[in-house]
Amino acid sequence: MIKNSYSQLKQDVFVDRVLRQEKGFFIEAGCGDGHTLSNTLALEEIGWNGILIDIDRDSLEECLKSRDKNSIILKLDLSLVSLQDVLAAFNAPKIIDYLSIDIDDYSLAPLVGFPFEEYDVKVITFEHDQYRFGNQLKKPSRKFLKEKGFKLVCKNVGIETSSQEDWYVNPNLVPKKNWIDINPISIS
Repeated sequence: MIKNSYSQLKQDVFVDRVLRQEKGFFIEAGCGDGHTLSNTLALEEIGWNGILIDIDRDSLEECLKSRDKNSIILKLDLSLVSLQDVLAAFNAPKIIDYLSIDIDDYSLAPLVGFPFEEYDVKVITFEHDQYRFGNQLKKPSRKFLKEKGFKLVCKNVGIETSSQEDWYVNPNLVPKKNWIDINPISIS
């Protein structure tokens, strides 16, 4: 169980409560400096590892200083490079425990381009930033993930009135008892 939460909306607590596992593999697209508002640092502290991706060089330099050397840190533009290529290049496991996508208005491209036919994902947090973009990212991401079999368990998660994210589970990989009563208020 995680000891500290670093994420803005308690995404790390959500993943920890839903998956209930000490080790796992994550992908955090939009990792920033790897510490401030990190969705995966708390998971890494309990034994997880994964791939951290951001486009900002300065943020990634900070990330290199603060993160576990078992995780891979990459400077990539995910509107130009596919996650499929990244996963293949780094021999990612076929089951991704947690996929976090938070790259503002470019978030849809890595989601839609994710190789779901080759990799299974247990939990996804997807930042749609409805408060900034309206339904531009929210509606297509919801439709896409529903078609892929994901269950939307927390929708429009945000601070006060700002609708920022949706949180999903793969009901084929996560026992229903772990997520049936989850909501952002119970996570705080």
